[in-house]
Amino acid sequence: MMEYMNIISDATASQIDSILKNELENPATFVGRINGSSLHEENDVFSKIGALFQFTNFQMETNSNYAAFYDWMTDLYCLVNKYDSFVLVIDQFNDVFNGDFKKQATLRECLSDIIKFWTDEVEHVVVNGSKRNFSVILGTDITDSEPKKKKFLGLF
Repeated sequence: MMEYMNIISDATASQIDSILKNELENPATFVGRINGSSLHEENDVFSKIGALFQFTNFQMETNSNYAAFYDWMTDLYCLVNKYDSFVLVIDQFNDVFNGDFKKQATLRECLSDIIKFWTDEVEHVVVNGSKRNFSVILGTDITDSEPKKKKFLGLF
């Protein structure tokens, strides 16, 4: 299992390209990739990531909030019979919600809960549910040659 699996990872563009090169060769892995610069509001997150993961228009138009988004992302009925692993890449994550750290932290928390569901809880709450690898990779603005600085993105 790769070191980025079943967690949220920050990565540079070249690191993402390297990861995706391997994952795209694996037919059992679903890869969804989106530009974070296009995610200005919560509804952008729900509709655009929803479209990547093949949510129906009905799902995206009703109850667009984090609870509904979590429900959809822990269902994935269109995809679970086809794929063993899921990778969501959000490029330019620093631009999500126009750089609002508090809103980004809320999104990270929801994505973390989704990972926990697929890597553990699914066996306990879904009849015949089976664990899946689910990873989120967040593209940073840092290049490979720049020193990496960790930012605290906790809720305030």
